[in-house]
Amino acid sequence: KKKTRDLLLLSAASSPCSSLSSAASSPYSSLSSAASSNSSLSFASSSFSSSLPLSPPPPPKKRKSRPPPPSSSLLLPLLPLPPPLPSPEKPSQPLPDERKIDHTLEDTLRSQRTSKHQRSKRRELCPRVKNVLLLDSAGRRVASKYYSDDWPTNSAKEAFEKAVFAKTQKTNARTEVEITMFENYIVVYKVVQDLHFFVTGGEDENELILAAVLEGFFDAVGLLLRGNVDKNEALGYLDLILLCLDEIVDGGIILETDANVIAGKVAGSSADMGAPLSEQTLSQAFATAREHITRSLLS
Repeated sequence: KKKTRDLLLLSAASSPCSSLSSAASSPYSSLSSAASSNSSLSFASSSFSSSLPLSPPPPPKKRKSRPPPPSSSLLLPLLPLPPPLPSPEKPSQPLPDERKIDHTLEDTLRSQRTSKHQRSKRRELCPRVKNVLLLDSAGRRVASKYYSDDWPTNSAKEAFEKAVFAKTQKTNARTEVEITMFENYIVVYKVVQDLHFFVTGGEDENELILAAVLEGFFDAVGLLLRGNVDKNEALGYLDLILLCLDEIVDGGIILETDANVIAGKVAGSSADMGAPLSEQTLSQAFATAREHITRSLLS
């Protein structure tokens, strides 16, 4: 009995060890079986993929190209903004249209051009004088006024005076005004004692108008010199003669041909001008002329 009991104990002790060894070996066996199954699956997938046709790889996606950043040389410096204008209290009037402004400018320019053209036409229509001369018996200049650029230098003026005197000195022009053509000019002249009076105009001017200018100049000088029309008296009152020329012609345009009006303007008005100029004494006429010159210079 004792032996049988020992055998039973030994068998019971050995059975748990065998179960533990079997349990320990079972996980390794399951892992090996799983590995074998995985290898079979990989072989199957590789064989399937080798049987399929190869497809081309998809094209790469194009990236959108961005513009290059601007260079620093093209970058302009930022200027500071001007301060805001103060708002007006009253609403400002609307600006006129630019077209209206252009039209108004065109109208003003057109009117100015037409006015200049009209003035030039009037000047062309007005009779004009080239010069007025007062020479002595030798052809030397006593007084002269030139209103044209036909004689630009003093030597040219003196040459013209000598030539016109040489042409007219042999004629008798002591009673009436004589007319002659000289170098494409119309010359009217008159002689008294040792003084020769000349008025020159263009070849298209009216001879009667030029003769009226000469008569007005001659008679006004006779009134201012009290009938003593000679070289000595003319040189003594040369300022009155020059004023007389200014009252008759201005810039070549004829202003006055009446001798009494011309002499009255030259003499001016004074306290003892109640009597006509022809009845005044020479000293009174000279005093009034001096007063007239002083007043014109001061004004």
